[in-house]
Amino acid sequence: MTKKDHRPFNLTLEKASEIIGKLQKGEVVSDCPCGETHQLKPRIETPTKWQPPEKDYKGRIIVLEAVFDDSDIQTDYWSPDRCLERWYLCEVQKPITEGKLRRALEILPKWLQGYTWTYRKGEKYSMSDHYYGQLRSKESTGLSVKKLASYGGDRAVEFLIDITFLDHFEMNDTVNQPLPESLDDIKKLIEDKERNEEERRKRMREKMNEAQAKTIAQSTAVIDGRGFHILTEQEKKEEIVKLQQKELERQKEEDHCIHGYAKDLCMICLEQQKEKEKPKSGTLADYF
Repeated sequence: MTKKDHRPFNLTLEKASEIIGKLQKGEVVSDCPCGETHQLKPRIETPTKWQPPEKDYKGRIIVLEAVFDDSDIQTDYWSPDRCLERWYLCEVQKPITEGKLRRALEILPKWLQGYTWTYRKGEKYSMSDHYYGQLRSKESTGLSVKKLASYGGDRAVEFLIDITFLDHFEMNDTVNQPLPESLDDIKKLIEDKERNEEERRKRMREKMNEAQAKTIAQSTAVIDGRGFHILTEQEKKEEIVKLQQKELERQKEEDHCIHGYAKDLCMICLEQQKEKEKPKSGTLADYF
């Protein structure tokens, strides 16, 4: 009913209560004194138990993410929530609210429900990484990644509950992946990913060295400190040997610590690692 055809009507308190009761039950109200027919749209609640998305569903979903801060201030690289792994939780309908995100917490395993989750309001701009808002775990997991960060260093792993689209999610993740049953599952996940990353980098270095050696073997001339000159076969062999020796030295540095021992056998490094892993008491003695 628009303002143009507005007309006064009598509505008693009893009639208003009756209409409200019918609307709350999802019934159609056709005897309203205003002369209009009313019915509330059915409210779609966020599920509290895991269930796969409906067939042909392409809307928004709630996901659990394990993330780490991959930013680097020296290179001005910004990636505060680089995703380590994602798990599908449930579908979600607009409007996206904190309450709907918190209902999804009931789908999580008990050990994750025990975390304190703080709400971060959505920031709606083109480069926002949390357009609809998210829940973030307040406690530290005590886990970190060492070989996955773009610029190295230990990066702490955290959990968050976020919103994405199902078709975007399925580009790199699967809906039926089981949720982690304990923190040990996350620890194993990190170990597997770091091992795979190390193997990937090793294969990449091998291919680069093979390509460089092939380029040297196929070259006919070079410009170096002596200027332009034709390469002899002996010079090519010497350059390839230098390349191989350089790679062996790099591997030795990578496999050994600063004390010259194998990283997993150096007692000094092992003791230093134990000290880092000791729980802090929160007093000044921790730092002296």
